[in-house]
Order: sequence, then C-alpha cells, then structure tokens
Amino acid sequence: MKIYKLLPIIFITMIFTFSCTQENSSEIMSYPQEDFSRTDSIKVASSSSRAISENISSNLNHSQKDSRKVVQTISMEITVVSIQDSIDTIHEATIQNDGFIISSEIRDDRGKTYGFISIRIPKSDTAVLSNIIRDISEKIIRENLYSNDVTDQYSDLNARINNMKVAEQTYLRLFNEAKSIEDMVNIQGKINEIRWDIENLEGQINYMDATTSTTLINVSLQQSSDHQPIINEKWKPFDTLKDSLRDLVEFTQEFANILIRILIFSPIWIGMLIIILLLRKIRWKKLKFTRNK
Repeated sequence: MKIYKLLPIIFITMIFTFSCTQENSSEIMSYPQEDFSRTDSIKVASSSSRAISENISSNLNHSQKDSRKVVQTISMEITVVSIQDSIDTIHEATIQNDGFIISSEIRDDRGKTYGFISIRIPKSDTAVLSNIIRDISEKIIRENLYSNDVTDQYSDLNARINNMKVAEQTYLRLFNEAKSIEDMVNIQGKINEIRWDIENLEGQINYMDATTSTTLINVSLQQSSDHQPIINEKWKPFDTLKDSLRDLVEFTQEFANILIRILIFSPIWIGMLIIILLLRKIRWKKLKFTRNK
C-alpha cells in the first residue's frame, strides 16, 4: 500500500525533471547560435577596420609619392621624313604646353642630315609631348627613361637652411648685445657668411624645384633612308675641284716659304757646317799624329 501511495509522487517528480531537462537543452542549443552571430559581427567589424586602415595607408602612400622629388630625363632616337619639319613640330608643341627649348641643331654629314633638340616640359605634359614625338617618327630606334630621386638631398638642404637661420638669429641677438666695435664687426662677418650660405642653399633648392617639376626630353633625329636622295642635292663637284686646287696652292705656298727660310738662314747653316768639318779635321790630325809616335 505504501508503494502505491508513492507512485503519484514519483510520477510528478519524473515529469518535472523531464521538463527542466528540455529547458536546459533548449538553452544549450540556443547559446551557440548566439555565439555565432557575435563572431559574424566581429568579422564584419574587423573587415571594416581593415578597409579603413588600408584606405589610410593608401592615402599616406599617395601623399608620400606626391611629395617625392624626382629628376626625370627622357632620351629618344627616331627617324623622320623631314628633320626641319619635325623639329618645328616639336618646338611648337613645346611652346603650346608651357615648355621651353634648351638647344636645337641640324647638321649635314656626308650627305646625311641629322638633327637634335633638347626641351624641358612640365611633368604633367610629358606624356603629351612623348606621344607627339612618337607620332612624327617613322621609326623609334631608342627610347630611355631615367629617374633620379633627390628627396633626401632636398630635405637635407631644407634642414641645413633652417639650422642656419636659427644660427643667424642667435648671431643677431649677440650683435645687439655686443659692447665693443670689434665684437660687432666679428659678429657681422659671421652673419654675412651665414647669409651667403643660405642664399647658395636656397639657389640649390630653387634649381631642384625647377628640375623636379619638369621633364628633360632629348631627341636625336635621323632622316629616313627611304626619303634620302641617291645623289646628294648639295653635292657640287666644281666646288670640290676648287677646294682641291686651293689646297694644292696653299701646300705649294707653304713649301715655297720653307725653302725661302732655308735659303735666308743658309749662311748660318753653312758656317756651322764649316766649323764642324774643321773640328773633325783637326781631331783627325791629332789622332794621326798620336799614332805616328
């Protein structure tokens, strides 16, 4: 009887235990889901921060690149139809793009025409001028690009200028506090030396600013062999004959001048020759007399 009385209590206890177990299991199952969602949010946050950092570093790299001081030189060797027309085209394009001509030359060598032009153009227009030169050329024999980074030298010059300006202010203060004429003269000499050095360094800075903000382009031009005449139009055989006769006359004149000089100085040569012969004769007689003894 006692066992039958306990059965309802045992049954209620089992139901209560089973319900608690299900609640715990549902909590356990829901916990990883919440944890996964948190991990996804962390990933999103980290990816966004990485993108921001990459953007910042990219901006820094661009700013550092823009602040670099680079001397740029382009050398080109091309063949063209007409050297004069090509140089005129390059000259006009340079002026239109705010550049300037450094030097220009056209020369003839044994019937072949050669040209050379050196220009300096703003870096922003370098591609424009390079394309124009390529367009007028029949063939590009050689094209080189040379860059020299002078950022360190530029920064060093600025630092030296700043240090010298600080030293100048110090000497100016000492000059105002000087008690004697001698001290004032000595200090003024130091100030003049510092100012001279500052001006020289500022001149180097200005030169670097000018050379790094522009591109030097050197172009060597040759006339295309397809457009060179078989017989040089400038060949003048009569001029060559005249030049040869002129050279012959000049040679004859120089030879005649030499003979005239020899003739004028002949007494001296003859006198020296007679003296030499007499000395040899006297020496020969002495040797002969010595042998007879």
